[in-house]
Amino acid sequence: MRNLEVLDLSRNQLSCVIPTSMVNLNFLELFDISYNTLSGEIPQGNQLDTFGNDSYQGNPRLCGLPLSQRCLENRNCSFKDANCSHHEKHESDSNHEDKGMGMEINSFYISMAMGFSTGFWVFWGSLIFIASWRHAYFRFLSNTNDWIYVTVVVTFNKLRRKLHTQQPPM
Repeated sequence: MRNLEVLDLSRNQLSCVIPTSMVNLNFLELFDISYNTLSGEIPQGNQLDTFGNDSYQGNPRLCGLPLSQRCLENRNCSFKDANCSHHEKHESDSNHEDKGMGMEINSFYISMAMGFSTGFWVFWGSLIFIASWRHAYFRFLSNTNDWIYVTVVVTFNKLRRKLHTQQPPM
């Protein structure tokens, strides 16, 4: 991505801060992150501070060059976004975080997969290894199939007889 020439992320509902790794983009000719909910200081370096206000408009919580909204002296923006749980990090920490971003698996999905596989193998494993359960299960399926078939045929014949008796004779 270092050779990226055009980056248009406008109107994408992006929030929080602009990653400091964005300063590594050296060949940008067009850059637009307008009308998002970004906050914090615009990273300084290379090109991000050379684009005009139009590239950043619609982000009222952004500060720093080239915007007229200045950040506080301690490099924190005067606006804090409550929805962002970021802490001030050193640049080496943020670069390390960007490399591993998106590789985290939610524990909900892990527990859901484990529960599914456990239930699957308890059911099918018992049918595979215990012959009496297997025969009982397939007998149950066969009886259910027969019951559904008989119910449909009886209902269809009742309906046909009812419709046949209601027709006027010709």
